[in-house]
Amino acid sequence: MPSLRNKKRKQKEDAVIVSKKIKCMKNENDKKKVVLTELPVSSTSAKIDTSPRKAEFDMKDVKPELCTYDDDSDQEDENDYELIRKKNIEDNVKFLSQIGVFEAKNALNNLVRKPKREASQRGLKKKKIDAVPLVRRKSLRLARIDPQGNNLPDPVIEADTINKQSFIPPECPVDMVKTLLDPEDKDYHTKMTCTVKSTMTITKSELSSSLQSYLQDISKICLDVKGIAKVVPTRIFSLAFHPITEKILVAAGGKWGGVGLWDVQSQENQDGVVAYKPHVSPVNWVSFHKDYPAYIYSSSYDGSFRYGDFQSCKFYEIYAVPDDERILLRNVDFITADTMLVSQTDGCVALVDKRTSRTKAESIYLVSDKALRTVSMHPNGNYFCTGSLDATVKLWDLRQIKERGNKCISEVRHSRVVNSAYFSPVTGRHILSLSDDNTINIYDVDKNQEMTLRKGIRHNNHTGRWLTKFRAVWHPSREDVFVVGSMDRPRRIEMFSNEGSLIKTFKNEDLLGSVCSINTLHPVYNILAGANSSGRVHVFK
Repeated sequence: MPSLRNKKRKQKEDAVIVSKKIKCMKNENDKKKVVLTELPVSSTSAKIDTSPRKAEFDMKDVKPELCTYDDDSDQEDENDYELIRKKNIEDNVKFLSQIGVFEAKNALNNLVRKPKREASQRGLKKKKIDAVPLVRRKSLRLARIDPQGNNLPDPVIEADTINKQSFIPPECPVDMVKTLLDPEDKDYHTKMTCTVKSTMTITKSELSSSLQSYLQDISKICLDVKGIAKVVPTRIFSLAFHPITEKILVAAGGKWGGVGLWDVQSQENQDGVVAYKPHVSPVNWVSFHKDYPAYIYSSSYDGSFRYGDFQSCKFYEIYAVPDDERILLRNVDFITADTMLVSQTDGCVALVDKRTSRTKAESIYLVSDKALRTVSMHPNGNYFCTGSLDATVKLWDLRQIKERGNKCISEVRHSRVVNSAYFSPVTGRHILSLSDDNTINIYDVDKNQEMTLRKGIRHNNHTGRWLTKFRAVWHPSREDVFVVGSMDRPRRIEMFSNEGSLIKTFKNEDLLGSVCSINTLHPVYNILAGANSSGRVHVFK
């Protein structure tokens, strides 16, 4: 094959040389063969200008028809090139035939035969074929059949039944022992019952009267290893101190209906904790009342408001919403020792009476278009305030309230959801509110029950979805200080005055490494408790 390529290349070069020679000869002939035709001359004598410029002018003015060119040379060039091309083709064919290319091509064509194209079936009706249908294999597991051929229960129905049962609180009255989170705590439940029964003395507050003296006293408290205990298994939503003085008892409400009680001074191996499950949803409020020290009250998202009686060792139901209504109960506040106001997510407050045997509300008042977060009673029992998802704090007169069409006495607004709003516990002259707009506001309430802003505090309240929302709460026995959780590091609990100034931070970098969203102060002693989202309570004492 290399010799064939060289031969063809040589032939092309020879053809190019011959073509160039022919073109050169053509150009020379063109110069010689250009002839001008004679122009007509007038009868009169005329002078002929033989100057070069005149001759050039005359040549430009000559019409093309008067000039003749010899085009035979072009035709000859084409003929010569065609002869050379044909000769090259003949030589190539001769060479290929000598090496046997054509014979090999014919032999290959004989070996490879194109398949015959079948006629198109378009437009023809297909014949029906009586085929045997395929039997689809089915899983016995999906068909809920065991290997012996017995039918198994439907898991969907079974799971639905379990879910319904898991979201229904135990029917009251129910024994406390049956609601224990750990059935092995029966012995300690008995000891806790005896402790609560025997310590029912409620004394007046021993707190310092002036703020400066109180700050000096509370600055001495600290957190140690014995002041930490896991009271409920999951995130804590509520916290309260028992008002008795012989013992320091802390109650905590958990995420899945747990209510734990911790004897802080206990020397037991279990850290003095016993936990019950009277609810099945987050317990958003736990509390005690000084007139009934043997009762522990709790309200839950499962729509029930209950109390545990350590004398009869049973849980009783005070109020419950109908099962078909998706209403959650938020918090409760006492009007008297036997009557309470309950805040609900349908924007209503329910007036309930513990002394009645029925579990329905005495009255239900619509006070908001959106869900309520908190309700708080004025110390005189005539007024209450609400904090709502509509970003407002509203003040109401309980004596003039109706079931529908209520109008508040006064109203103040945040820019985002209000998570808590509480009257000051002694005189009710102030209202403390906390909102998702990163503010804590202190309002003054005058004689006409009008609210005016006393102080606004910038505070990081973005706890996220895994932490309980912050609530700023007053000291239960004084109204010049309040406490709130903090997102700052190192982790801490903050105390503010009613003037809005930060006066104390409680922290311990070695023992307090989590955010305490829910906090409370002891009504008698200089003790602070903070709860986190893992079920632990930290007590500074």
